[in-house]
Amino acid sequence: MAPGENVSEQAAACYQELLLLCHTESNEDSQAKQCSAGFQAIFVNAPMDREMMFPAPEDTTTASAVDKAADEQETLQLRHFEAEKTRPDAKDVVQGLEPKLRMAMLCWMHQVLLPWSLDDRILFRAVMLLDRVCANRAVAQERLHATAIAVIRIALKLEGQEIPIDHILTSVLAGPVSTNMVNEEEIDILTTLGFRITSPTPFEFLTGRVLRQIYHEVDQGAAFGTWQTARGLLFLALTKPDFYYNYPAAVLAIVALQLAGAKCAAMERGAEYLQK
Repeated sequence: MAPGENVSEQAAACYQELLLLCHTESNEDSQAKQCSAGFQAIFVNAPMDREMMFPAPEDTTTASAVDKAADEQETLQLRHFEAEKTRPDAKDVVQGLEPKLRMAMLCWMHQVLLPWSLDDRILFRAVMLLDRVCANRAVAQERLHATAIAVIRIALKLEGQEIPIDHILTSVLAGPVSTNMVNEEEIDILTTLGFRITSPTPFEFLTGRVLRQIYHEVDQGAAFGTWQTARGLLFLALTKPDFYYNYPAAVLAIVALQLAGAKCAAMERGAEYLQK
């Protein structure tokens, strides 16, 4: 985005581009389309805990609740600034890792994580770390799986979780990868990124309390459906690095929510019309 654009302008441009992305997805070549469709199926197949991811709205009428909401709004802004400091340049990401190869790695990373029923934010954070590394330095193709394993391990450690390294190594589809190679790669990644590895992703903004409250304010009945659709839109965006990194993470999350709300509302109006 141009440096002079404000958040409203960014959001408007992002909304139009994401809408266009939804309509043009089917025009990709067959190989990329098949890979993309498989990856986007994650948001349908992944296990969901409705109450954990989408709790009931809190009472915002009391003074303490108002103060808490203000604190959360300030936290949201601080997290936005944090994310902006580490957001990689979209062109650097595309140049650092060829799009089709990147898509293949996303699918492989998903296959590694899927049996463990982990939260979506693990995958989003791991992909963010992988893209930041590739935007900063060249990664030899023969070391790409080791790099992917290393970013998965880092993302898991940030959540206080771990997957046995043996399980990940046996999932590698190309070339031998040793534990030592992964350990070396992990240290190299942390050094490359200056140990700045906690920046929030668009998915983390989407699941933040401030945006969850907005869902309920818009339409409590359709709130979860709206969130699921927004989640799917973020998975779609994740497959398109030239779009995904062209906008701030918080803006992308809000726009995904807005577009999801519009789509769900249109489907509801269509259903009501058919029932008449």
